[in-house]
Amino acid sequence: MDRLYPLVQYAYVRDELINRNEQNRVLSHIFILSQLNKSNFEFGVKKFDAVDTLLPDGSMPISFQKEGVTWKYQTNETNYPLEKEDKVYINAFNNFLGLCNKYHIHLILAFPPNFHPIDKVFEKRVEELTMGRAKLFVYDTTDSLYQNKQMFYDLTHLNSKGARIFTNDIIRFLIKDSDCTRSRSSS
Repeated sequence: MDRLYPLVQYAYVRDELINRNEQNRVLSHIFILSQLNKSNFEFGVKKFDAVDTLLPDGSMPISFQKEGVTWKYQTNETNYPLEKEDKVYINAFNNFLGLCNKYHIHLILAFPPNFHPIDKVFEKRVEELTMGRAKLFVYDTTDSLYQNKQMFYDLTHLNSKGARIFTNDIIRFLIKDSDCTRSRSSS
């Protein structure tokens, strides 16, 4: 089964499945059930927990730490396994970048902090794949705040304190980037 089927409710995913000859064009428009999934039939009362709380700005930062996490900053570097890349995902990523460029969408890919060093091989690979079609934002890996367990919910997610710091870093990057763009266009 194709990896796109969980997203079949979206027209552009159905179009992609049709282009791949994995779905019939006529039948995909006639049978609405092919666009639905199990969650469309869950009629019971939804239960939410602490991590499902939405703030007024639409974000869901977690203000507490996950229990049972071993809090030791991982100093060992990982190496992204290039040989395990899936061509379908690489093509989808390239198509996405192409669409963004076609419609003049300035894309910024942000590498969020984790409780371990950033994978330099992965960072380089993303940079190669974007070929200048997107800007990369990598958080300041030398900032000791991103090695402080008080900023994290678990080993891969910031809590609300850490998210505020990271958000401010992104804002500074965007302001600096827009200043550079303005100065180039006004020259």
